[in-house]
Amino acid sequence: MITFGNWGGLPQYLSAREAAARLGVSRRTLYVYVSRHLVRSVGEHHNKRYCEADIAQLLSRKKAARKPSVAAHRALDWGLPVLDSAITCIDKGGVFYRGMDVTALAEHASVEEVARVLWDCGDVDPFAAAASLVPGRAGSDGDAMQRCTEGLACVLARPSQLVSPPVDAARLIRHFYAAAVGVGASKRRLDRVLAAGFARPKEADVFRRALILCADHELSASAFAVRCAASTGAPLAAALLAGVGAFAGAAQGGAPEEVEKLLDDCLERKSPERAIAVRLRDADSFPGFGHKLHPLGDCRASALLAVIAQTAETKALEAAMAREVGLKPNIAFALVALRRALDLPRGAALTIYACGRSLGWVAHALEQASSGELIRPRARYVGPAPAPIAGSA
Repeated sequence: MITFGNWGGLPQYLSAREAAARLGVSRRTLYVYVSRHLVRSVGEHHNKRYCEADIAQLLSRKKAARKPSVAAHRALDWGLPVLDSAITCIDKGGVFYRGMDVTALAEHASVEEVARVLWDCGDVDPFAAAASLVPGRAGSDGDAMQRCTEGLACVLARPSQLVSPPVDAARLIRHFYAAAVGVGASKRRLDRVLAAGFARPKEADVFRRALILCADHELSASAFAVRCAASTGAPLAAALLAGVGAFAGAAQGGAPEEVEKLLDDCLERKSPERAIAVRLRDADSFPGFGHKLHPLGDCRASALLAVIAQTAETKALEAAMAREVGLKPNIAFALVALRRALDLPRGAALTIYACGRSLGWVAHALEQASSGELIRPRARYVGPAPAPIAGSA
């Protein structure tokens, strides 16, 4: 994030047209910069002006980021790829699991079949081979993430006999899903586990689609945490625990709750336009809309929204965001729209999100473990200069 400096005197401001032209971006992208606190704005919604000094500083940062040394330094911040993976490709406006279009998979595949694709199982069905179940769920009254954490810790405390990585993963995923919705482990299809846990047995198909669409998203922060743990030789349950820990943050698994708050704000102000105007004025963010990896729109969100009957408030917000800011929904918004359409408990979107993503976490853990490489980056030290070593010349 840019730290605004003190330039002396009053800052100069540009119109939206001038600011966008200076940056070489669309007005939509300019509004996104404002929402991310990169460019300050003043004035009312339809007569906003944008700080020229902030724009100059943003341009300077973009230019510096093209230098190899700076690019390497920023490699872990939406920058250069940091490791090879054959799991998920985000390209040409789509998401592909081992070369297969996720939206096509969501149309016809089962969750277990997608797990086999992600885990590169070939013709082997690890779920059929996983005859025995892992220990019963931990009895927790907490939220989904707490139940999943306790469930994984339970598996670590009472490890079952290992068979093969995919079969062990299938048993663990069954346990993860059961813990997430607070039911006993069973051999039911995974989408039906969620449907039963939410007491919506007739909605299993929409759960199936949602789980597939959010199963993996390349090297997300949680997937990277999983890979770091797996690279040390940690058990699969421990690697998934690392993923759950990273996923709990507002920037990942916490995103649906931020969308819920935005929708609450729209209802409180009795207008999504008013809520949007306030956020634009305050240079606030718009959770659930836009994504750096999907500049033309999140195909996962479009695929899920196409099969649910949205409530009036989610439809109104989606339309207002397109009209006022030019941003399209991402998967977090779609999951909240699903939650509200089915009248599920608040927090259900996070449960579905975590269950879907756990399939990708397993894929990353298996791929990293098979590489035999330890993930151990070096830090660029920026602290005080080291003190002289006693007795050295």
